[in-house]
Amino acid sequence: MLNTTFMFRNNVKPGMLVKHDGKAWRASANVAKGLYLDSPAVKTRVTAEVLEVFVDAKGRPVTH
Repeated sequence: MLNTTFMFRNNVKPGMLVKHDGKAWRASANVAKGLYLDSPAVKTRVTAEVLEVFVDAKGRPVTH
């Protein structure tokens, strides 16, 4: 089971797994307008300053 932690949006890198609206998303691009997130069927942009990011047992962000 994966844990989560909160990170500032500007620290989220492409490929990290992010929890948003109860679903897991892959961070795509982090630009001035917001962070773009991808799921298998949907793409969205998030402008929140703090996001919930999945981390492994050692506290490192999970990438996919």
